[in-house]
Amino acid sequence: MIELELLGTSADGESLVLTDAQGERYSVLISDELRGATRRDRPRVELAPARPTLAPRDIQALLRAGATPAEIASQHGMEVSAVERFEAPVQAEKDYALTRARAVRIGDGGPTMGDLVLDRLAARGVDPSSLEWTATREAGEPWQIIVTFVQGAAEHAAHWHLSNSGSLEAIDQEAQWLTEQVSASPTASIFTPLPRTAPAPVVDPGAEDLRNREAIIDQLNA
Repeated sequence: MIELELLGTSADGESLVLTDAQGERYSVLISDELRGATRRDRPRVELAPARPTLAPRDIQALLRAGATPAEIASQHGMEVSAVERFEAPVQAEKDYALTRARAVRIGDGGPTMGDLVLDRLAARGVDPSSLEWTATREAGEPWQIIVTFVQGAAEHAAHWHLSNSGSLEAIDQEAQWLTEQVSASPTASIFTPLPRTAPAPVVDPGAEDLRNREAIIDQLNA
């Protein structure tokens, strides 16, 4: 096989000009086949996939705690796509926690937590479409169930803890108002509960007359 060295192109730019060791020149037409062959033979440079700088369990823990893939990637020098691959399994865990929490019965034979929250917010004139349910979990802690809603021009949030056994614990006054077992008045302040006073004693006029007559009889018999 003769080894050729490329000298350049012809004057019209239609051919390649090559030479061999003896100085003999050769001309090769620049055809579509030649162009295709040179493209196929060109080595491809592929970027190595980004390696996560966090262990998968650490990424999942941050996602459970409420961090977004973009936040995690930015803080730890990772590609967002490397974090997003763990997002779906964690979201499934959150959805399951929300389903369990909203299905908890408040009191014996009472409504579910989800229905009770909707009813009490409706009594306050809250649009159900403004409700947003989320679940977060810090490492070693129970799930925290959160519902945010808009009342008037203000946004409110209520928080509960969901234990492994499936019981709920209100951890702020909004949550207490929404799921306490006694009826709550929508006009009463949820931050300053009205004091409960003992009812005034009921006086029976007939009983008072009887006591007076008995006192008179006792005096006459004395």
